[in-house]
Amino acid sequence: LENTSNIREGSTVKGRIDYERRKQLAQHHTATHIVNASSREILGPHIWQAGAHKSVDISRLDITHFKSISDDELKKIENRANEIVRKNIPIKVYIMKRNEAEERYGFRLYQGGAVPGTELRVVEILGIDAEACGGTHLNNTGETGEIKILRSKRIQDGVVRLEFKSGKAAEGQVNEERRLYDISIKLLKESKKYLEEYSSWFKDYSNSYSSRVDINTELEEAAKILRVSKEDLPRTIERFIRETKERKERLGIDWRIQTFGWKEGKGILPQGVENLFYHWKFSGKKLEEKEKDVVDIEKNIEEKFKNTDIVKHITSGLTVKTLTKVVNEVVEKKGRLIIILNKDDDKINIVVASSSKYNAGDICRRLCEKLGGGSGGSTRLAIGGGKSKDAEKILREFKI
Repeated sequence: LENTSNIREGSTVKGRIDYERRKQLAQHHTATHIVNASSREILGPHIWQAGAHKSVDISRLDITHFKSISDDELKKIENRANEIVRKNIPIKVYIMKRNEAEERYGFRLYQGGAVPGTELRVVEILGIDAEACGGTHLNNTGETGEIKILRSKRIQDGVVRLEFKSGKAAEGQVNEERRLYDISIKLLKESKKYLEEYSSWFKDYSNSYSSRVDINTELEEAAKILRVSKEDLPRTIERFIRETKERKERLGIDWRIQTFGWKEGKGILPQGVENLFYHWKFSGKKLEEKEKDVVDIEKNIEEKFKNTDIVKHITSGLTVKTLTKVVNEVVEKKGRLIIILNKDDDKINIVVASSSKYNAGDICRRLCEKLGGGSGGSTRLAIGGGKSKDAEKILREFKI
């Protein structure tokens, strides 16, 4: 109730059960018993319930286990749990004398902890599990619906927590995973607009969740590559694409990369993410190398300026943007003229900057004419190009 101020002792109150909520709680209660029994079958008889929590949204079960649960073990537990669900095994509830219950079922009755009183309420999944339990349950295991184990983690020495969903909550989880998967696939497909070298096979992907795709497995594998949760996968992919694109633009003609081919037996999403991660890592390494090269170029130019106010310098494989940055920093000191000739395969880039009496635009125009090209710019900064094979000789002999 939102407001209880009008309710007084002796008032008549009508209660109404939220059946959908109750059903979901019953599904999570029964699923907890099923997952506990499945864990015991897969991991061994040492498994004992160390704690549990059931809500409408999610259920968790803490079990005694001496190490972390592997992905393969987790999948086996989930598969066994859903096998129990599909068998529609009857669930019986008894009120029994404590000594009779203990004699019939043993002390595994007390998975949820000690229960007071001389009588016990026993919930039995026939042939699978029996526990002293006061929780609301279903009539048979089939009513539980699909059980989806989300994750496991060690919460302390000797205790592992399993988080899972069943029924409508599991259906919602499946739909959310499909949404995360589709967004991730879409981002990778659209990244080809910016990363032309991206594997050509990726553009042929047409069906986001066909029968051959295990969406959750692909999400988990892809998330592991980027070391994030699957919930954070789309925005992490987006960030990696953006950073790789920015690096590519800064690298310019230095961008050279080989992508992986198709790997049989591996999902398209983890392969796409693996390729993206490789692009991102490679571009970062190349950018570091290039920035180091630029620093070395600036040092070499500064060394030349110790003996003269006019410097001619030759580089290769740099972008005009990088060259412009270099010359602008160099001519921050007054009285300097810098001419850089940059070789890019059969093309020649010319960048001229001046903080002296010389006109950068005029010098760049005359030099580029000799190189068979053109230019544009101002008295302080000019950019041009050409294609002459004798470019280095032309630069050496060029009269200011």
